[in-house]
Amino acid sequence: MPDLYGQALAELPIGYEVINLVPPESVRIHVVSWLLGYRVIHVGSPKRAIEHVALGLAVVRLDKPTPRSGWCFTSSNLVAELVPMLENPRTAGQVITISAFGAQKSKHYQVEVTPDV
Repeated sequence: MPDLYGQALAELPIGYEVINLVPPESVRIHVVSWLLGYRVIHVGSPKRAIEHVALGLAVVRLDKPTPRSGWCFTSSNLVAELVPMLENPRTAGQVITISAFGAQKSKHYQVEVTPDV
């Protein structure tokens, strides 16, 4: 079971879809609720299971209609950037735009917070 800063994390419940933004894709969302945990990801050949820190988000997508509202991000850098924003009362509840940049293997993200309008 992974831990973050010495705190054990629980596995995210079923229902969170792993989101993999493909550069130069971006999403504009309003986070309704969030949960920090881990997700088991199967990689390689033969397949092996890796427990990876993950951020589960219940979202309303604002840039286009989407039927799925339970999202999961597993990028360590993105999780590390989003969690403090979600914990901060001044930025919690605002609109978040996440943009992916770079090549798929060296991808990085830009996160912007704007007031909920």
